[in-house]
Amino acid sequence: MKVILVFVFCVILYQPTKAGWVITEESSDKFGNMTIQKTFIQNNYIRYETPTTIAIVDLNIGIITIIFSQHKAYWSGTSDELLQSTLSIYDNELEKMIVRLPKNDRNELDSIYQNIRTQMLDSSNDSISEMISVKKSNDIDTVYDYGTVKYDVFFDTLLIESVWYTDDLVPFKELYLSDMIKFEHQVEQIPSKGSITQTHEYYELLKSGMILKSVIYTPDSNNLQTIVTNIRNTNIITEFFKPPSNYVKTSLYDALYMMTDKSD
Repeated sequence: MKVILVFVFCVILYQPTKAGWVITEESSDKFGNMTIQKTFIQNNYIRYETPTTIAIVDLNIGIITIIFSQHKAYWSGTSDELLQSTLSIYDNELEKMIVRLPKNDRNELDSIYQNIRTQMLDSSNDSISEMISVKKSNDIDTVYDYGTVKYDVFFDTLLIESVWYTDDLVPFKELYLSDMIKFEHQVEQIPSKGSITQTHEYYELLKSGMILKSVIYTPDSNNLQTIVTNIRNTNIITEFFKPPSNYVKTSLYDALYMMTDKSD
């Protein structure tokens, strides 16, 4: 009996944990501007890193954390709280700008801002997504050593995006995928003209694979290309999805004020 108990205990103790994913992407345009983003995924946590920003999303409880490494500070809250904090900051900055302008310019600036504010508060993408269609092409290519199929995305009849998809890698399989996509839509401050992320096809593709490359087409032909340059499956410690213990929680306004004050 003791032998059986020891065996069961060892099986439980050495049960392998679900490894996470680390994805590196490069985005660039025709002018040579380039941004690198790393995405870390494990156990319904997502951490996004760029040279200037660190954001952590806990899909288990619906909380986003923004880390300000320069000031050893962080802000944490829901996507609704992020939106309200952003609007409050915009309101304060608008008031400061308006008092310095002639009356005609004040009215024009206020009109532009109110339009932006309305878009930020409108979290519905239904009217946009109805205009977007995704069509699978016959084009195949190799991206980061994986075979991909090209999908074209249209806004009405206008080609706005192309993506190269593989089903050989499925890094989002263990996530609350619908919650992740919903969260992405909520934190988009101003709805874009449209992209594959606003379609049901996007959800279906991520359930069984991933997009390794995308090209967003623009009217001025300054197309934005994003391509995966590295991806690996590895275990990530839980603490990596939390702000450092010696960082101080702050308001979003105070954090942005500190950044502006330092740049001045």
